[in-house]
Amino acid sequence: LSGRLLCLTGRFSVFRASVVTNPSFRRQVENDVIEHWLWGSFAMLSGDDKSTWYWLAAHQRRLLYVPDAMVTTYEVIPGLGVHRALANIRRWSGNSVRHSWRAIKLGPRKLGWFAWWSLLDQRLTMVTILFGPAVATMGILAGRWEMVAGYFLWILCSRIAHASIAWRQGRRFSAFYVPLQILSDWATALTKLWVLFHPAKQNWMNRGKRTLNTTKGSAFYGLRSGFAHYLYGFTCATILLVIGCLIGVLPVAREARLFLNPGSKAPVRHQSRAGTSLMLGAMPALPGGVEAAEEPSATTPKRLMLRPWMALKSASTDAENNQRKRVESLLHEQTRP
Repeated sequence: LSGRLLCLTGRFSVFRASVVTNPSFRRQVENDVIEHWLWGSFAMLSGDDKSTWYWLAAHQRRLLYVPDAMVTTYEVIPGLGVHRALANIRRWSGNSVRHSWRAIKLGPRKLGWFAWWSLLDQRLTMVTILFGPAVATMGILAGRWEMVAGYFLWILCSRIAHASIAWRQGRRFSAFYVPLQILSDWATALTKLWVLFHPAKQNWMNRGKRTLNTTKGSAFYGLRSGFAHYLYGFTCATILLVIGCLIGVLPVAREARLFLNPGSKAPVRHQSRAGTSLMLGAMPALPGGVEAAEEPSATTPKRLMLRPWMALKSASTDAENNQRKRVESLLHEQTRP
């Protein structure tokens, strides 16, 4: 409806003759180069559909999807299908991350608001998809089983609703759809985070297991590679730290007051006149609502581990009792015959 698409399929795309004969279009496809802040410029190994799509979007050409066109392709996939699936995830998700930033910089006026926001959302989902499994993992480690149960209930309902699209399209539904979709989402998010810092490393299994890394012979390659590894690990650790603070598993905000408040003092012990040791500090209550921590003995003074307001009240009461006893003893001596 908007005349914009998010992707042009590499299997079958038709272009106008005026587009194909344009010299800038041919240069875009034959020698597409990506600029990265850490790795500089590097050539693309695959993703000619991304190159053609970017040129059309930059020149504000109309894009149209034809849903009733039938295309049959044949491909031999040797070996394990899981290995090929992971390789395709690395290629598809990697090309999306490599090309999306320059497409986002085109702005919503050229792309349209929906397509522009969809590209921005693809970069945000690298983090949001990992929120759920991080919460579940921390919940298991912390013994918060209600979090784990809530997460599995959420993914069960949401992924069944998402996988039900297959029933509408092909009248087929399998019990493997939901777990495979969950694993695919997690693998895609982690792959996008990796490619975000290692965009120049590319492979293409569909074309004879071709690999390309044009930055390998560049200056300071080892230093750049190590820094990229560090950024990837730091990003993952930061995501876990932020999620742990948000759900309360990592009490960083609560415990920070012990280190950031220089005016905090340790509990002070005061000795009353009656020999009762009072602890002025917040003490946990004992089971059954009992406030005293231990019973008095004949050899040790009676020790009451009370809350601050209870300690002050107890001290005031002891002082009044002692004063009353002294007055009574004086009156008794004066009235003695």
